[in-house]
Amino acid sequence: MCDITEKLNELNRGLQGENKIISQMANKVFAFEEKATLSNEFKRRFQDLRGVKNCFLLIENPWHLEVTSITQLAALIVSDYSKVFDEFIELKNDTNLEVIFKEKREQKEYFEFWNLVPGKYKTIQKCAHFLLTMFTSIFLCETSYSKIKYAKNVYRNRLTDSHLDDLLRVACSNYKPDLSKIVKELSQYQNSH
Repeated sequence: MCDITEKLNELNRGLQGENKIISQMANKVFAFEEKATLSNEFKRRFQDLRGVKNCFLLIENPWHLEVTSITQLAALIVSDYSKVFDEFIELKNDTNLEVIFKEKREQKEYFEFWNLVPGKYKTIQKCAHFLLTMFTSIFLCETSYSKIKYAKNVYRNRLTDSHLDDLLRVACSNYKPDLSKIVKELSQYQNSH
């Protein structure tokens, strides 16, 4: 019993953190299932996820995805199979886009790649965005809650919803502004004496 608990804790730690996409987390669960001798109940809980496992290749490498998987994905997300099929065939033969994808994949910038995809692949892009925006963990919710609790303390109890929204947006952002550049660009900037 202690061994399985240790393995479950290891899996739990592997699933935590930011910038995780559904395919990476599903792979961790499937690897865990294969390593551990688990009850049928555990395997049953992830059966639906296992059924769409091949669809996750659309995010990680669309050029390795089979046409049957794209049809399955289309059934889940959109209703126009022919449009998805046609766009997918064109995408697989777009070598310029494949080069851009390989560059973005090295940096694990899947969102950035799918945002760069031209409008002629709008339906495929919609499928990819659907997969990329699936909540894989509650990391962002927990982080946001902690930050909102910090922002709305005893000393800031009169914040308006608008100000609270602004504070939360800044607190949860990864953007790091270049403050010295911003200050220098201001017209009232003065050097210290």
